[in-house]
Amino acid sequence: MNDASFPDPTKDPADLPPEVTAVIGIGISAISLASFLAVLAAIKPGHGGAYLVAIGGEDRKFCADILARAAAVTSLKVAMAEDGARLLPEHVYIAGPDHLLTLEADHLSVRDPPAGETTGAVDTLFASIARAGGRHAVAVLLNGLHAEGIVGLRAVQDCGGLTIGEWDPGFPDIRDTPDRIAAEIDRCIGSLAGLPKAGLRKAERARQDSAARLHSLMEGLPQLFWRADPRGLWTWVCPQWTTCTGQPLESALGEGWQIQAHPDDLDALRKAWAAATGATETQGFAADFRLMDATEGGWRWFRTRATAVRDCDGKIIEWLGTSTDINELLSLQEQQRALVGELQHRTRNLLSVVRQVSQRTLKSARDLEDFGRRFRDRLEMLARVQGLLSDLDGNSGLGFDALVQAALSAVGADSGKSVSLEGPLDVSLRPSAVQLLAMALHELATNAVQHGALGSAAGHLHIGWRIEGNAPSRLHILWRETGVSMPGAEPAWGQGRELIERALPYQLDAATTFRTGPDGILCTISLPI
Repeated sequence: MNDASFPDPTKDPADLPPEVTAVIGIGISAISLASFLAVLAAIKPGHGGAYLVAIGGEDRKFCADILARAAAVTSLKVAMAEDGARLLPEHVYIAGPDHLLTLEADHLSVRDPPAGETTGAVDTLFASIARAGGRHAVAVLLNGLHAEGIVGLRAVQDCGGLTIGEWDPGFPDIRDTPDRIAAEIDRCIGSLAGLPKAGLRKAERARQDSAARLHSLMEGLPQLFWRADPRGLWTWVCPQWTTCTGQPLESALGEGWQIQAHPDDLDALRKAWAAATGATETQGFAADFRLMDATEGGWRWFRTRATAVRDCDGKIIEWLGTSTDINELLSLQEQQRALVGELQHRTRNLLSVVRQVSQRTLKSARDLEDFGRRFRDRLEMLARVQGLLSDLDGNSGLGFDALVQAALSAVGADSGKSVSLEGPLDVSLRPSAVQLLAMALHELATNAVQHGALGSAAGHLHIGWRIEGNAPSRLHILWRETGVSMPGAEPAWGQGRELIERALPYQLDAATTFRTGPDGILCTISLPI
C-alpha cells in the first residue's frame, strides 16, 4: 500500500548519501540488550550499511553504558545520535534515553518525545527509514517490545524494504542465534549492493514471505493498529477493527471510525485530536474512550495512543497509533478501589474495638499482670474472628454457629457432654455485629471456665438460638448454665457485663438480660440481623 508519506518502492531513494548502501533501523528494549550486542558483534563490516538504534519500551534508563558496551563488541564506529549529524556508512547511531531518532534524507534528527508518552520510539524510527531509504531500508525488531514496532515494520514493507524480527519462524529464539540475525542483515545489505537478478528475486520473495508473516502477527494481536494523515484522518486500520466493532474497514477510513465511538465521548475525543494535530511543539495523541463491542453488544473502554511522524522541519507527515482494550483493567481498578475502601473501613472499626477493649480491660484489671493476661486473651479472640471473616467471599456473612464454636474453642471447650448447641446453621450475621458479639460470647465463655459450668465437673452449658420476625428479622440467643454451685458473693464481671448490658444495646440495637441464678448464669440477647 502506497500513499503520499512514502516513496515508490520500485525506485531507489535519492536522498541517501551515495556511499551508504542501506540504512538499518534496529529496535531494542531492556530485555533485548544482550541480543542486540550479540547481533552487533556478528555483523560483518564493509557492506556500507548505516545502523540506527531506537530504544523502546517503558524502561529506557538501562542504556547508560550502552555506547561503551556496543563499541567493545564491533569494529563499526559507535556514536550517540546527534541532531543534524550526517548519515555515514559503517556507523552505529544510538538514540539517547527518552529521545526520538529519525532519518531525514541524509541526516539524523533527534528530538524529545511527545508530552506524556514513553513509547513510539521504534515505530517512529522505522517509519522515517522507510521514507528516506525505500527499498534500501531494513528494519530489525528484537524481542521484548511486544506490540511496539509492528506498525513501523509494516511501513518499511509497504515501501519495499526488508524486515527481520523474532516473530519470524526462521528465528525462534533470537538470543540463541545472533549469528543468523547478523547473517540475514548482511544478506539484505548484500542484495542491495548489487547481487545478480536471481539474488534480488530471492530477496523479494523473502520480503513477501516476511510481509505475510507480519500481517498474520498483526491480525493475532489484541491491539488495534491504525495510521492517519496529518489531519488525523485514518488511512489504514488493521482487520481486528471489524472483528471488534463490526464496521467494515473501508467505512472506518477518514472520520468514519468515530461512528463506533460512544456519543458521550466524541466531544472530548475530537478536542484531543484537534489539540494534537494543531500543536506546533512535539506532542502525541492520547485519549481513553468507549467503542462499540460487536461481539457481546454494549461498549468497551479503549486506551488510544498515537505518535506523530514529523519531517526535518517539524511538520507532521502522518500518525501511527494503537488502541488497546482496557475494559477489564478499569473493572479491576474499580473492584480494587472498593476493596481498599472496605479494608480501610474494617481497619478503623477494628482499631476502635481494640482501643475500647484496652481501656475497659485496664479499668477492671487488678494489676499489670492481670491486664496483660486478659488483654492477650481478648486480642486472640479478635484474631480468631478476623480469621473467620477473611475466609468469607464477598457474597456471604459469618454464621452465628461458627462464631459460637470460635468462642468455645478459644477457652478450650467444644460442644459435647458438658456443652449443647441448638439452633439453625444458616444464620448469617451483619459484619458490623460480628466483632462486638464475639467479644460478648468470649466474656461469657471465659467466666464459665473460671466460675461457671465449664469449670465444674457437674456443670452444663446450653447455647440456643432461633430467628423470629421479618424486615428485620431478629436473632434470639439463650446462654444457660446449670449444675453450678454459685459462690456466696457474685463474681466481679467488669467488662463482660458492661458489653452485654450497655455496649450491645447501644451499638447493635440489642435487647439483653443477664441474671445470676442459684445454679449458674442465664443470659439472653436479641438483635437484628
